[in-house]
Amino acid sequence: MNITNPTSTEYRSLKALRLHLAVLLMAGKIGRRADDVWKDLPWKRFRGQVFRLQRSIFKAQKERSKAKVKRLQQLLLRSRAAQALAVKQVTQLNTGRKSPGVDGKTALSTRERLVLCQRLNKHWYHWKHQQLRRVNIPKPNGKTRGLGIPTMADRAWQALLKLAAESRLRSNCRRKELRLPTRTLYCGRTNTDFQ
Repeated sequence: MNITNPTSTEYRSLKALRLHLAVLLMAGKIGRRADDVWKDLPWKRFRGQVFRLQRSIFKAQKERSKAKVKRLQQLLLRSRAAQALAVKQVTQLNTGRKSPGVDGKTALSTRERLVLCQRLNKHWYHWKHQQLRRVNIPKPNGKTRGLGIPTMADRAWQALLKLAAESRLRSNCRRKELRLPTRTLYCGRTNTDFQ
């Protein structure tokens, strides 16, 4: 397969070629500027794939098919789209992304993000947590409460698990029990997620 020729008949569109190049870079088989690859990832397609899997999990849970739910959740956890979205959520979108864990990292470079995606893909099933950084936060009554801050890698793994678990949990609860806003859809998506 010739990956340098974007007009090859093996690819239906330029998006398919970019997706293939991104997967090769994440696997460490080609070298390219990490900034360009991270920006060129098809994020809209990734969100669509994850949403479709979440919707399938939701429907399977409604049908009370435990084996199908488990299989679909494992498929979502192995999905490179879900792994990339989890890393993006933790490293770029979360408001607490600047609080360091025990490793002291507050921001990841784009190459480190791609390496973290590759690490999630390799170790998603048996993930080893690092220790939490303990911080005491003052309360209004003068006392303090402890807070444990995980590392960026652990947060990405937790975000990946959240993507797989939230649609199953939402199928078991009613809207009033969760106190969801009215604009929330059944799979944990809102209208602003698709913009």
